[in-house]
Formats: sequence, C-alpha cells, structure tokens
Amino acid sequence: MTLKTQMLADQAVFFNTSEFAFAATYTVAETSVSSSINVIFVPGEDLTQFTGGKSAVSLMAVKKSDVPHPAVYDTVTIGAVEYRVEAIDSGNNYMWSLTVTSDLRPYPQGATT
Repeated sequence: MTLKTQMLADQAVFFNTSEFAFAATYTVAETSVSSSINVIFVPGEDLTQFTGGKSAVSLMAVKKSDVPHPAVYDTVTIGAVEYRVEAIDSGNNYMWSLTVTSDLRPYPQGATT
C-alpha cells in the first residue's frame, strides 16, 4: 500500500460522521451556492479579540474534493450555527485547514475593548 492510498483510506474514516466528522452545509459567499459536506471541527472555547470586537475562533478541515477553492467569507453551517471562513491556513492534495468564526460580538461604536 502506498502512502497516497493509505491517506485516502484514513480520510474516509476521519470524515465519517459516525467517527470524527460533522455533517455541514458549505456556502460559497460569492455565488450563494450551497453543498452538503462532512467536516472535521475543533470548536473554539473562548471569545478572541479582533479589531472590531470579539468572536469564537474555531478550526475546521474540509476535503479538497468537496471544497476545491475555499474563500474568506464563505460559510459553513453545522446544525443551527453558522461559521464564517476567516482564513485558509493550509492545504494539500486532499484537504484544507480553515480558521472559522462564530458568535460575532462587535464593540459598540467608539469602544475599543
């Protein structure tokens, strides 16, 4: 068995909703086209400060075959929670690692912290 064959076999386990994955809906921001995919999701526990407020920052892995070209501002919905893609952290021939946010809490106008 080659490394490529083994990685594809492992991917089938990792992206199985009976194992590690969550069923999700991926929506391309530019076109509003949605598709059903499975994602590996690492939830954010704390609110993280950014320029305009605070937000829960999480990590997500998606298969490249499901999402060939992820983009900032695309959304991923798991259950009733919508996550926005903030960054494409890395990718290879098989999957993308994304930073996503939810629970956006902008600062009141004029406030900085």
